[in-house]
Order: sequence, then C-alpha cells, then structure tokens
Amino acid sequence: MFYNKFSNFIFLQPTDSIVVTIRGAFPYMFYSSADATTKGIDAQLRYRFLPKWQLTTKASVLRAWNESINDWLIGMPSDRFESEISFFPGNTKS
Repeated sequence: MFYNKFSNFIFLQPTDSIVVTIRGAFPYMFYSSADATTKGIDAQLRYRFLPKWQLTTKASVLRAWNESINDWLIGMPSDRFESEISFFPGNTKS
C-alpha cells in the first residue's frame, strides 16, 4: 500500500482545441502542475492448491487526487488485475 503527497506534480493537461498539421489533426495538450495526492495498492497472492498446480492473482489500483482543483488527476493508469494458473510437471525424464 502507498500514500504520497506531491507539490507541483507535473502532468499533461488536454484541452478542447485541435491542432492541424501536415500529419493530421491532434488534440492540443500542455504541461501543467498541481498539488496532488496519490494512494493505492500493489498486491500478489499465490496459492498452491495441489502439489503441481498453483493459482496466482495480482492487482494494482491507483487513485490520484488533484488538490488544486479538488478533482481527480487525469492521465493516471487504469486499475489492473491478473490471474494465472500454473502447472509444474516436475521430473519428466523416464
């Protein structure tokens, strides 16, 4: 688990404007800074339910709050969850 406070956290701020170049049309963005708070958790759980089988589950959750405007901070990664089942055959030589 983690909890961090940042002064002048720098992030990319999108606008409603569009910039047209010879490569195409792109949204206009600029770098901005704000006081921010981040909190979240990174967790992993492994469970061997049979001698040769294992279940692994991972989770990453992040919440970032923009203290300057009292709103969520944009551009943060989404929550991530993974599950995996593994088989360990052991010695396969006869």
